[in-house]
Amino acid sequence: EWVIAQLGTRHDDRDAERALAAATTSADYFLTRVQAIDALSQFGTPGAQQALLAALSDTSAQVRAAAARGLADFPGPEVQAAVRRVWDRDTSYDARGAALSSLVVLDSAGAHGLIETGLHTPSYRDAIANAALGAVARSNDTTMLGEVDGAFGRLQIAPFVLAAMGGRGSERALQLLDHHVYDPNRGLRQQALRAYRFAMAPPMA
Repeated sequence: EWVIAQLGTRHDDRDAERALAAATTSADYFLTRVQAIDALSQFGTPGAQQALLAALSDTSAQVRAAAARGLADFPGPEVQAAVRRVWDRDTSYDARGAALSSLVVLDSAGAHGLIETGLHTPSYRDAIANAALGAVARSNDTTMLGEVDGAFGRLQIAPFVLAAMGGRGSERALQLLDHHVYDPNRGLRQQALRAYRFAMAPPMA
């Protein structure tokens, strides 16, 4: 782990890149491959891209998910098509969620529809829907606030997305979250208050 971390800081060193690429595709332990992918994704080189694309076929779902996430920083039709295949076909919900997160970046024109689909796609522990909510939060797409509010009570991170977007200046997000503070359901009131506490700057909260 320490060696990979050190190699990951040497972005202009082709030997470091090659070592990380080798670890990405051939390290025995899957977590080592994940760590190598996380480091290699910061290089932004053609060699790094090809190693991450190869990792999309790894036998470990965690490795495929890490590769799909890392490829968000490599725009281009080849990468977009490969990540789309993960979203469409992978057997792992975590890998599909990671692919959704990257596709929102790689295919901005189709991001809105992809997020809507993700929010309503059933998956174990809501991995895909939560990835869609995370994409809304990162993109700060206020046109999706109605969808986020609709997930309140169904997806645990929905209140935190409203709080985060409210903290960035969205009055509509604050109004939606404030409404839940007065919900007749005690559990929903608690969720709203926790979001104020943990996802918003204290003075605003």
